[in-house]
Amino acid sequence: MKKIVFLLLLCLTLCFASCSAPAPVERTVSEPETAVAQLTLYAFDGVSERVFGIPNLGHAFVAIKNTSALTLNFFGYNLEPDKEVTVGTWGQSAHWGIWINIEAEYMRIGRYKGIVSLSRGITPATLDKISIHMNGADYWTPTTNCSAFALALWNIDAENNNIGIKGLVTPGKLTAQIKQFESFKTERPVPADTLPCFKNGKEFETVEPMKAA
Repeated sequence: MKKIVFLLLLCLTLCFASCSAPAPVERTVSEPETAVAQLTLYAFDGVSERVFGIPNLGHAFVAIKNTSALTLNFFGYNLEPDKEVTVGTWGQSAHWGIWINIEAEYMRIGRYKGIVSLSRGITPATLDKISIHMNGADYWTPTTNCSAFALALWNIDAENNNIGIKGLVTPGKLTAQIKQFESFKTERPVPADTLPCFKNGKEFETVEPMKAA
């Protein structure tokens, strides 16, 4: 009798677990037919770089790759065909705001192990909107941080690819959201073809990689 009761309870437990466990979410990325560039959202939760006593909350940024045959311009930056750069915000003494290609340099030297990313094509109109947003977002604060900046760029004209996060946007939250898409990548590289730079007035000021760290 005890054995029958035990088996019954075990069956009920397994059934409850299978019924109550949430099904894995596998979102797909929809692509526009008139894409001229590829926008990639990156999130690094910081886990692989944490050491005892030193917290690492991670980082988030985007990359923009020119997939057209013409030079594209965004935020006053000229991006040649087949070239790709990272775009992210940082709070540091040289410039508190948008930087181009710091993250590409970090990936080149082996940083961001385990970083995840999600890519989609963007049209000329979307790239223009991204550029306009960047012109008004060249700053960094704890609440308008790198993750909030990267997510805002991703969500421009995102439609079905939109990612919603409640409260403070963090690299950890972004990492979890990116992994819900079936096409997410792990450790997707970006070539470090150009030195890190930031916009100083109308010109871009380049900085040696170690000084931009």
